[in-house]
Amino acid sequence: MTTFDEYKKRIDLSEYAQRQGWEKDDAKSTATAAVLDKKSQGQTQDTIVVYKGQEHDYFYTPNNSKERGDVISFERLKNGADWKEINDKLARYVGEVPQERQLPQQVNSHSHNQAFQHNFRFQPITETEYLESRGINKSTIYADEFKERIFNKEFSYKQHLENGVNQLGKMAPISEADKAKIQEIGLEKYYSKPFFDQLKTVQTHVKDTNELPANYLESLRNTYGYKAPEGATDRVIVNTSFPLRNEEHVIASINRNEEYNRIERPKENAVWSSRTDFDKRPVNAVVIHESPIDSLSYHQLNPPKEDEKRLYIATAGNISRDQPVLIEKLVKESQAEKVVLANDNDPGGVKQNINIAGRLNLTEKSENTHAQLNIHDRTDARLLVTINHQNQQEGQERLKEIAERFTTAINKNIPDGAEREAKAVVVQNGSRSSEIEIAFTANRENLIRVEQALIKERGLENHMEVRRPAEKDYNEDLKRANPYIVSYQEQNGREHVAGRYNKEIDAYNAVAEKAKERPDAKEVSAYMEIKTNEGSKKVELAHYDRENEKVVATPEFEKRVTEQQKLQETAAADRQQQAAVAAAKANSGDVRVVDGDGNTVAKTEYKVEVDSQGHSNVRREQRYDQEELTREGTSGREIQTAMNKEVAGATNWGAGNVDGADLKDTKKDISQEQENKRSMSM
Repeated sequence: MTTFDEYKKRIDLSEYAQRQGWEKDDAKSTATAAVLDKKSQGQTQDTIVVYKGQEHDYFYTPNNSKERGDVISFERLKNGADWKEINDKLARYVGEVPQERQLPQQVNSHSHNQAFQHNFRFQPITETEYLESRGINKSTIYADEFKERIFNKEFSYKQHLENGVNQLGKMAPISEADKAKIQEIGLEKYYSKPFFDQLKTVQTHVKDTNELPANYLESLRNTYGYKAPEGATDRVIVNTSFPLRNEEHVIASINRNEEYNRIERPKENAVWSSRTDFDKRPVNAVVIHESPIDSLSYHQLNPPKEDEKRLYIATAGNISRDQPVLIEKLVKESQAEKVVLANDNDPGGVKQNINIAGRLNLTEKSENTHAQLNIHDRTDARLLVTINHQNQQEGQERLKEIAERFTTAINKNIPDGAEREAKAVVVQNGSRSSEIEIAFTANRENLIRVEQALIKERGLENHMEVRRPAEKDYNEDLKRANPYIVSYQEQNGREHVAGRYNKEIDAYNAVAEKAKERPDAKEVSAYMEIKTNEGSKKVELAHYDRENEKVVATPEFEKRVTEQQKLQETAAADRQQQAAVAAAKANSGDVRVVDGDGNTVAKTEYKVEVDSQGHSNVRREQRYDQEELTREGTSGREIQTAMNKEVAGATNWGAGNVDGADLKDTKKDISQEQENKRSMSM
């Protein structure tokens, strides 16, 4: 006999409700939540929201907080069925549907490889302007951690517009002539952002009303645009792409430019991740962000220490239902000591932390407690906590403890009457598993309290850490650390940010470099953005004067650049002196003169000494076997002169040590020197 727990796991509640006449509202539904309406004569009588839980689906009624639960509760509350009727009805239903829920069709390796080669068409990262406009420098872009994790990809605005027009045509009838006119207007505006924003407004209107707005072509024609280059039929730029991988292959891609941010193909369970195979050191920490841009920014702002190695993971937006499984696998394979949640510093980022902390099984305790947070109408937060236990009594006691811990953590900090108190409602208390829902106001403070309480509840205090950026996200932190912006303007007026810098001299030099790199640019300048009550204000600091081929800066900016140039020159001189001193200190040894039998007949030991001012002096100590030198027909003075020449050569700023000189060669050198002197005197 099938149990109620088995019914819950097997039945897709959204499909089950639709078979009973509930209609899915695709406009309001998301990838993780289905909004269903019960209608009568075209009027909505009731609404439910169905979510995917850890083990089964559950629902809640937005207008009645007491109506919530699983498929059993749905039958009892919405259809008024008793337990026998529910059992009979579900038994009949599961006899009509497959024994297991239909899973996404598995794609074989060959087709996945084809998708990588033919659909994504990634190119090696050579165009870095977009990333540099976000403050990310080339050292970070080409770091070992990110090799073959960032690519370029050509992007056609004409094709992008064609896709948008086709999508519009699926929502409302549109003639081929009007489709062609939209393409003409797009090219006329040279595919400006205001044009695409207005097209999006048109699409939203059609989605809400199922008809095109009046004079929609005119509204597109009235948008701000740029003059297209003569003879242009398209605008093709180079995107920055971040591949999203599942356990085996790349199945999706984040494609970015200054006006465009899209995920190509469904991400499903795939994530973006950095490399760890560039050396054999162990991974110390796994750092999780919503965006790869934030991962790169975090890496640049907080460079790993010499003995530190990280694995970066980005979820490409809100975490999906299936991503935690892959993330947990990557964490365990890395054997990292800690997981760092470094998501956005806003309610959405805290929600992301909660849903990751609620799913990753990093300890034995965490395997028996899971949680999922959903927020409705921006302020209505519902945390569903699922627990496993040995028997119903144990489950009942644990539900009571969880309710007490979470509601106390929230309510003790709420001023009287400021907002509704958090409440806990038991969804079910089964023999092996139970569920409880915590309802609370979704402000930032409450979300952080729930985040910390959940980490503690799952026993993750020593395995998980939250690091919030100071600004909204880590890229905003990076921009703040690099306040000097260099941009250039095309002849048609379109402006592009080329880079961000934290020193005036770097921005000053970048203006000159970008002017040479973009000889057709109308203007190249450096500026800062100052936030005011009216918004951001641009303050120009320097620009490139093409007539005189030089950078012209404001007096204060020029002064700072000059100061930094002097500091750089002083630092360079100091480094050169330090290198010379180090080379001198390493330069010591001896010069020996030996006879035919290899016996030492003369020896000079030398050592370079450097004082506190960096001045060097060679100290020598010489020894002779005068009797042997006399027998060989030479004098100690001649030998001394020859050895001093050898020492001078050896101590010439690190030329190396000389160890060993043959007596015959030395005598020959001395004789030649004397012959030269005689020739000069004649």
